[in-house]
Amino acid sequence: MANIELGREIRLVAEVKGKVIGYATVKRDDDGLRHRGWLGIAIKKEFRGLGIGTELMRRIIDEARKLDFKLILLETSSLNDRAIHVYRKIGFKEVGRISMGMRINDKYVDTIIMALQL
Repeated sequence: MANIELGREIRLVAEVKGKVIGYATVKRDDDGLRHRGWLGIAIKKEFRGLGIGTELMRRIIDEARKLDFKLILLETSSLNDRAIHVYRKIGFKEVGRISMGMRINDKYVDTIIMALQL
């Protein structure tokens, strides 16, 4: 809670009938990197493909602007085509890849770093 009150972190949740079905966060970097933050988002499987993730992202980006973030970064699996499509639709651009950056089902896959300038 202290990080939220100090403007170091933003958290939003999506609810359906009083149950949390997704969330998004942006966590501000420290010191000379305070102008940027890292985005994280998760939507329960049965609620994906309904536009909830896109709306959560739009709202959290609006909140980040209000807190004077200048750059939002994220990292995702290169296999996560659905998420990559949403990130691009919002305006994120791929800025790098990390070979073997993630382990999924005992296999190493690349991760993609994406950025959105505000």
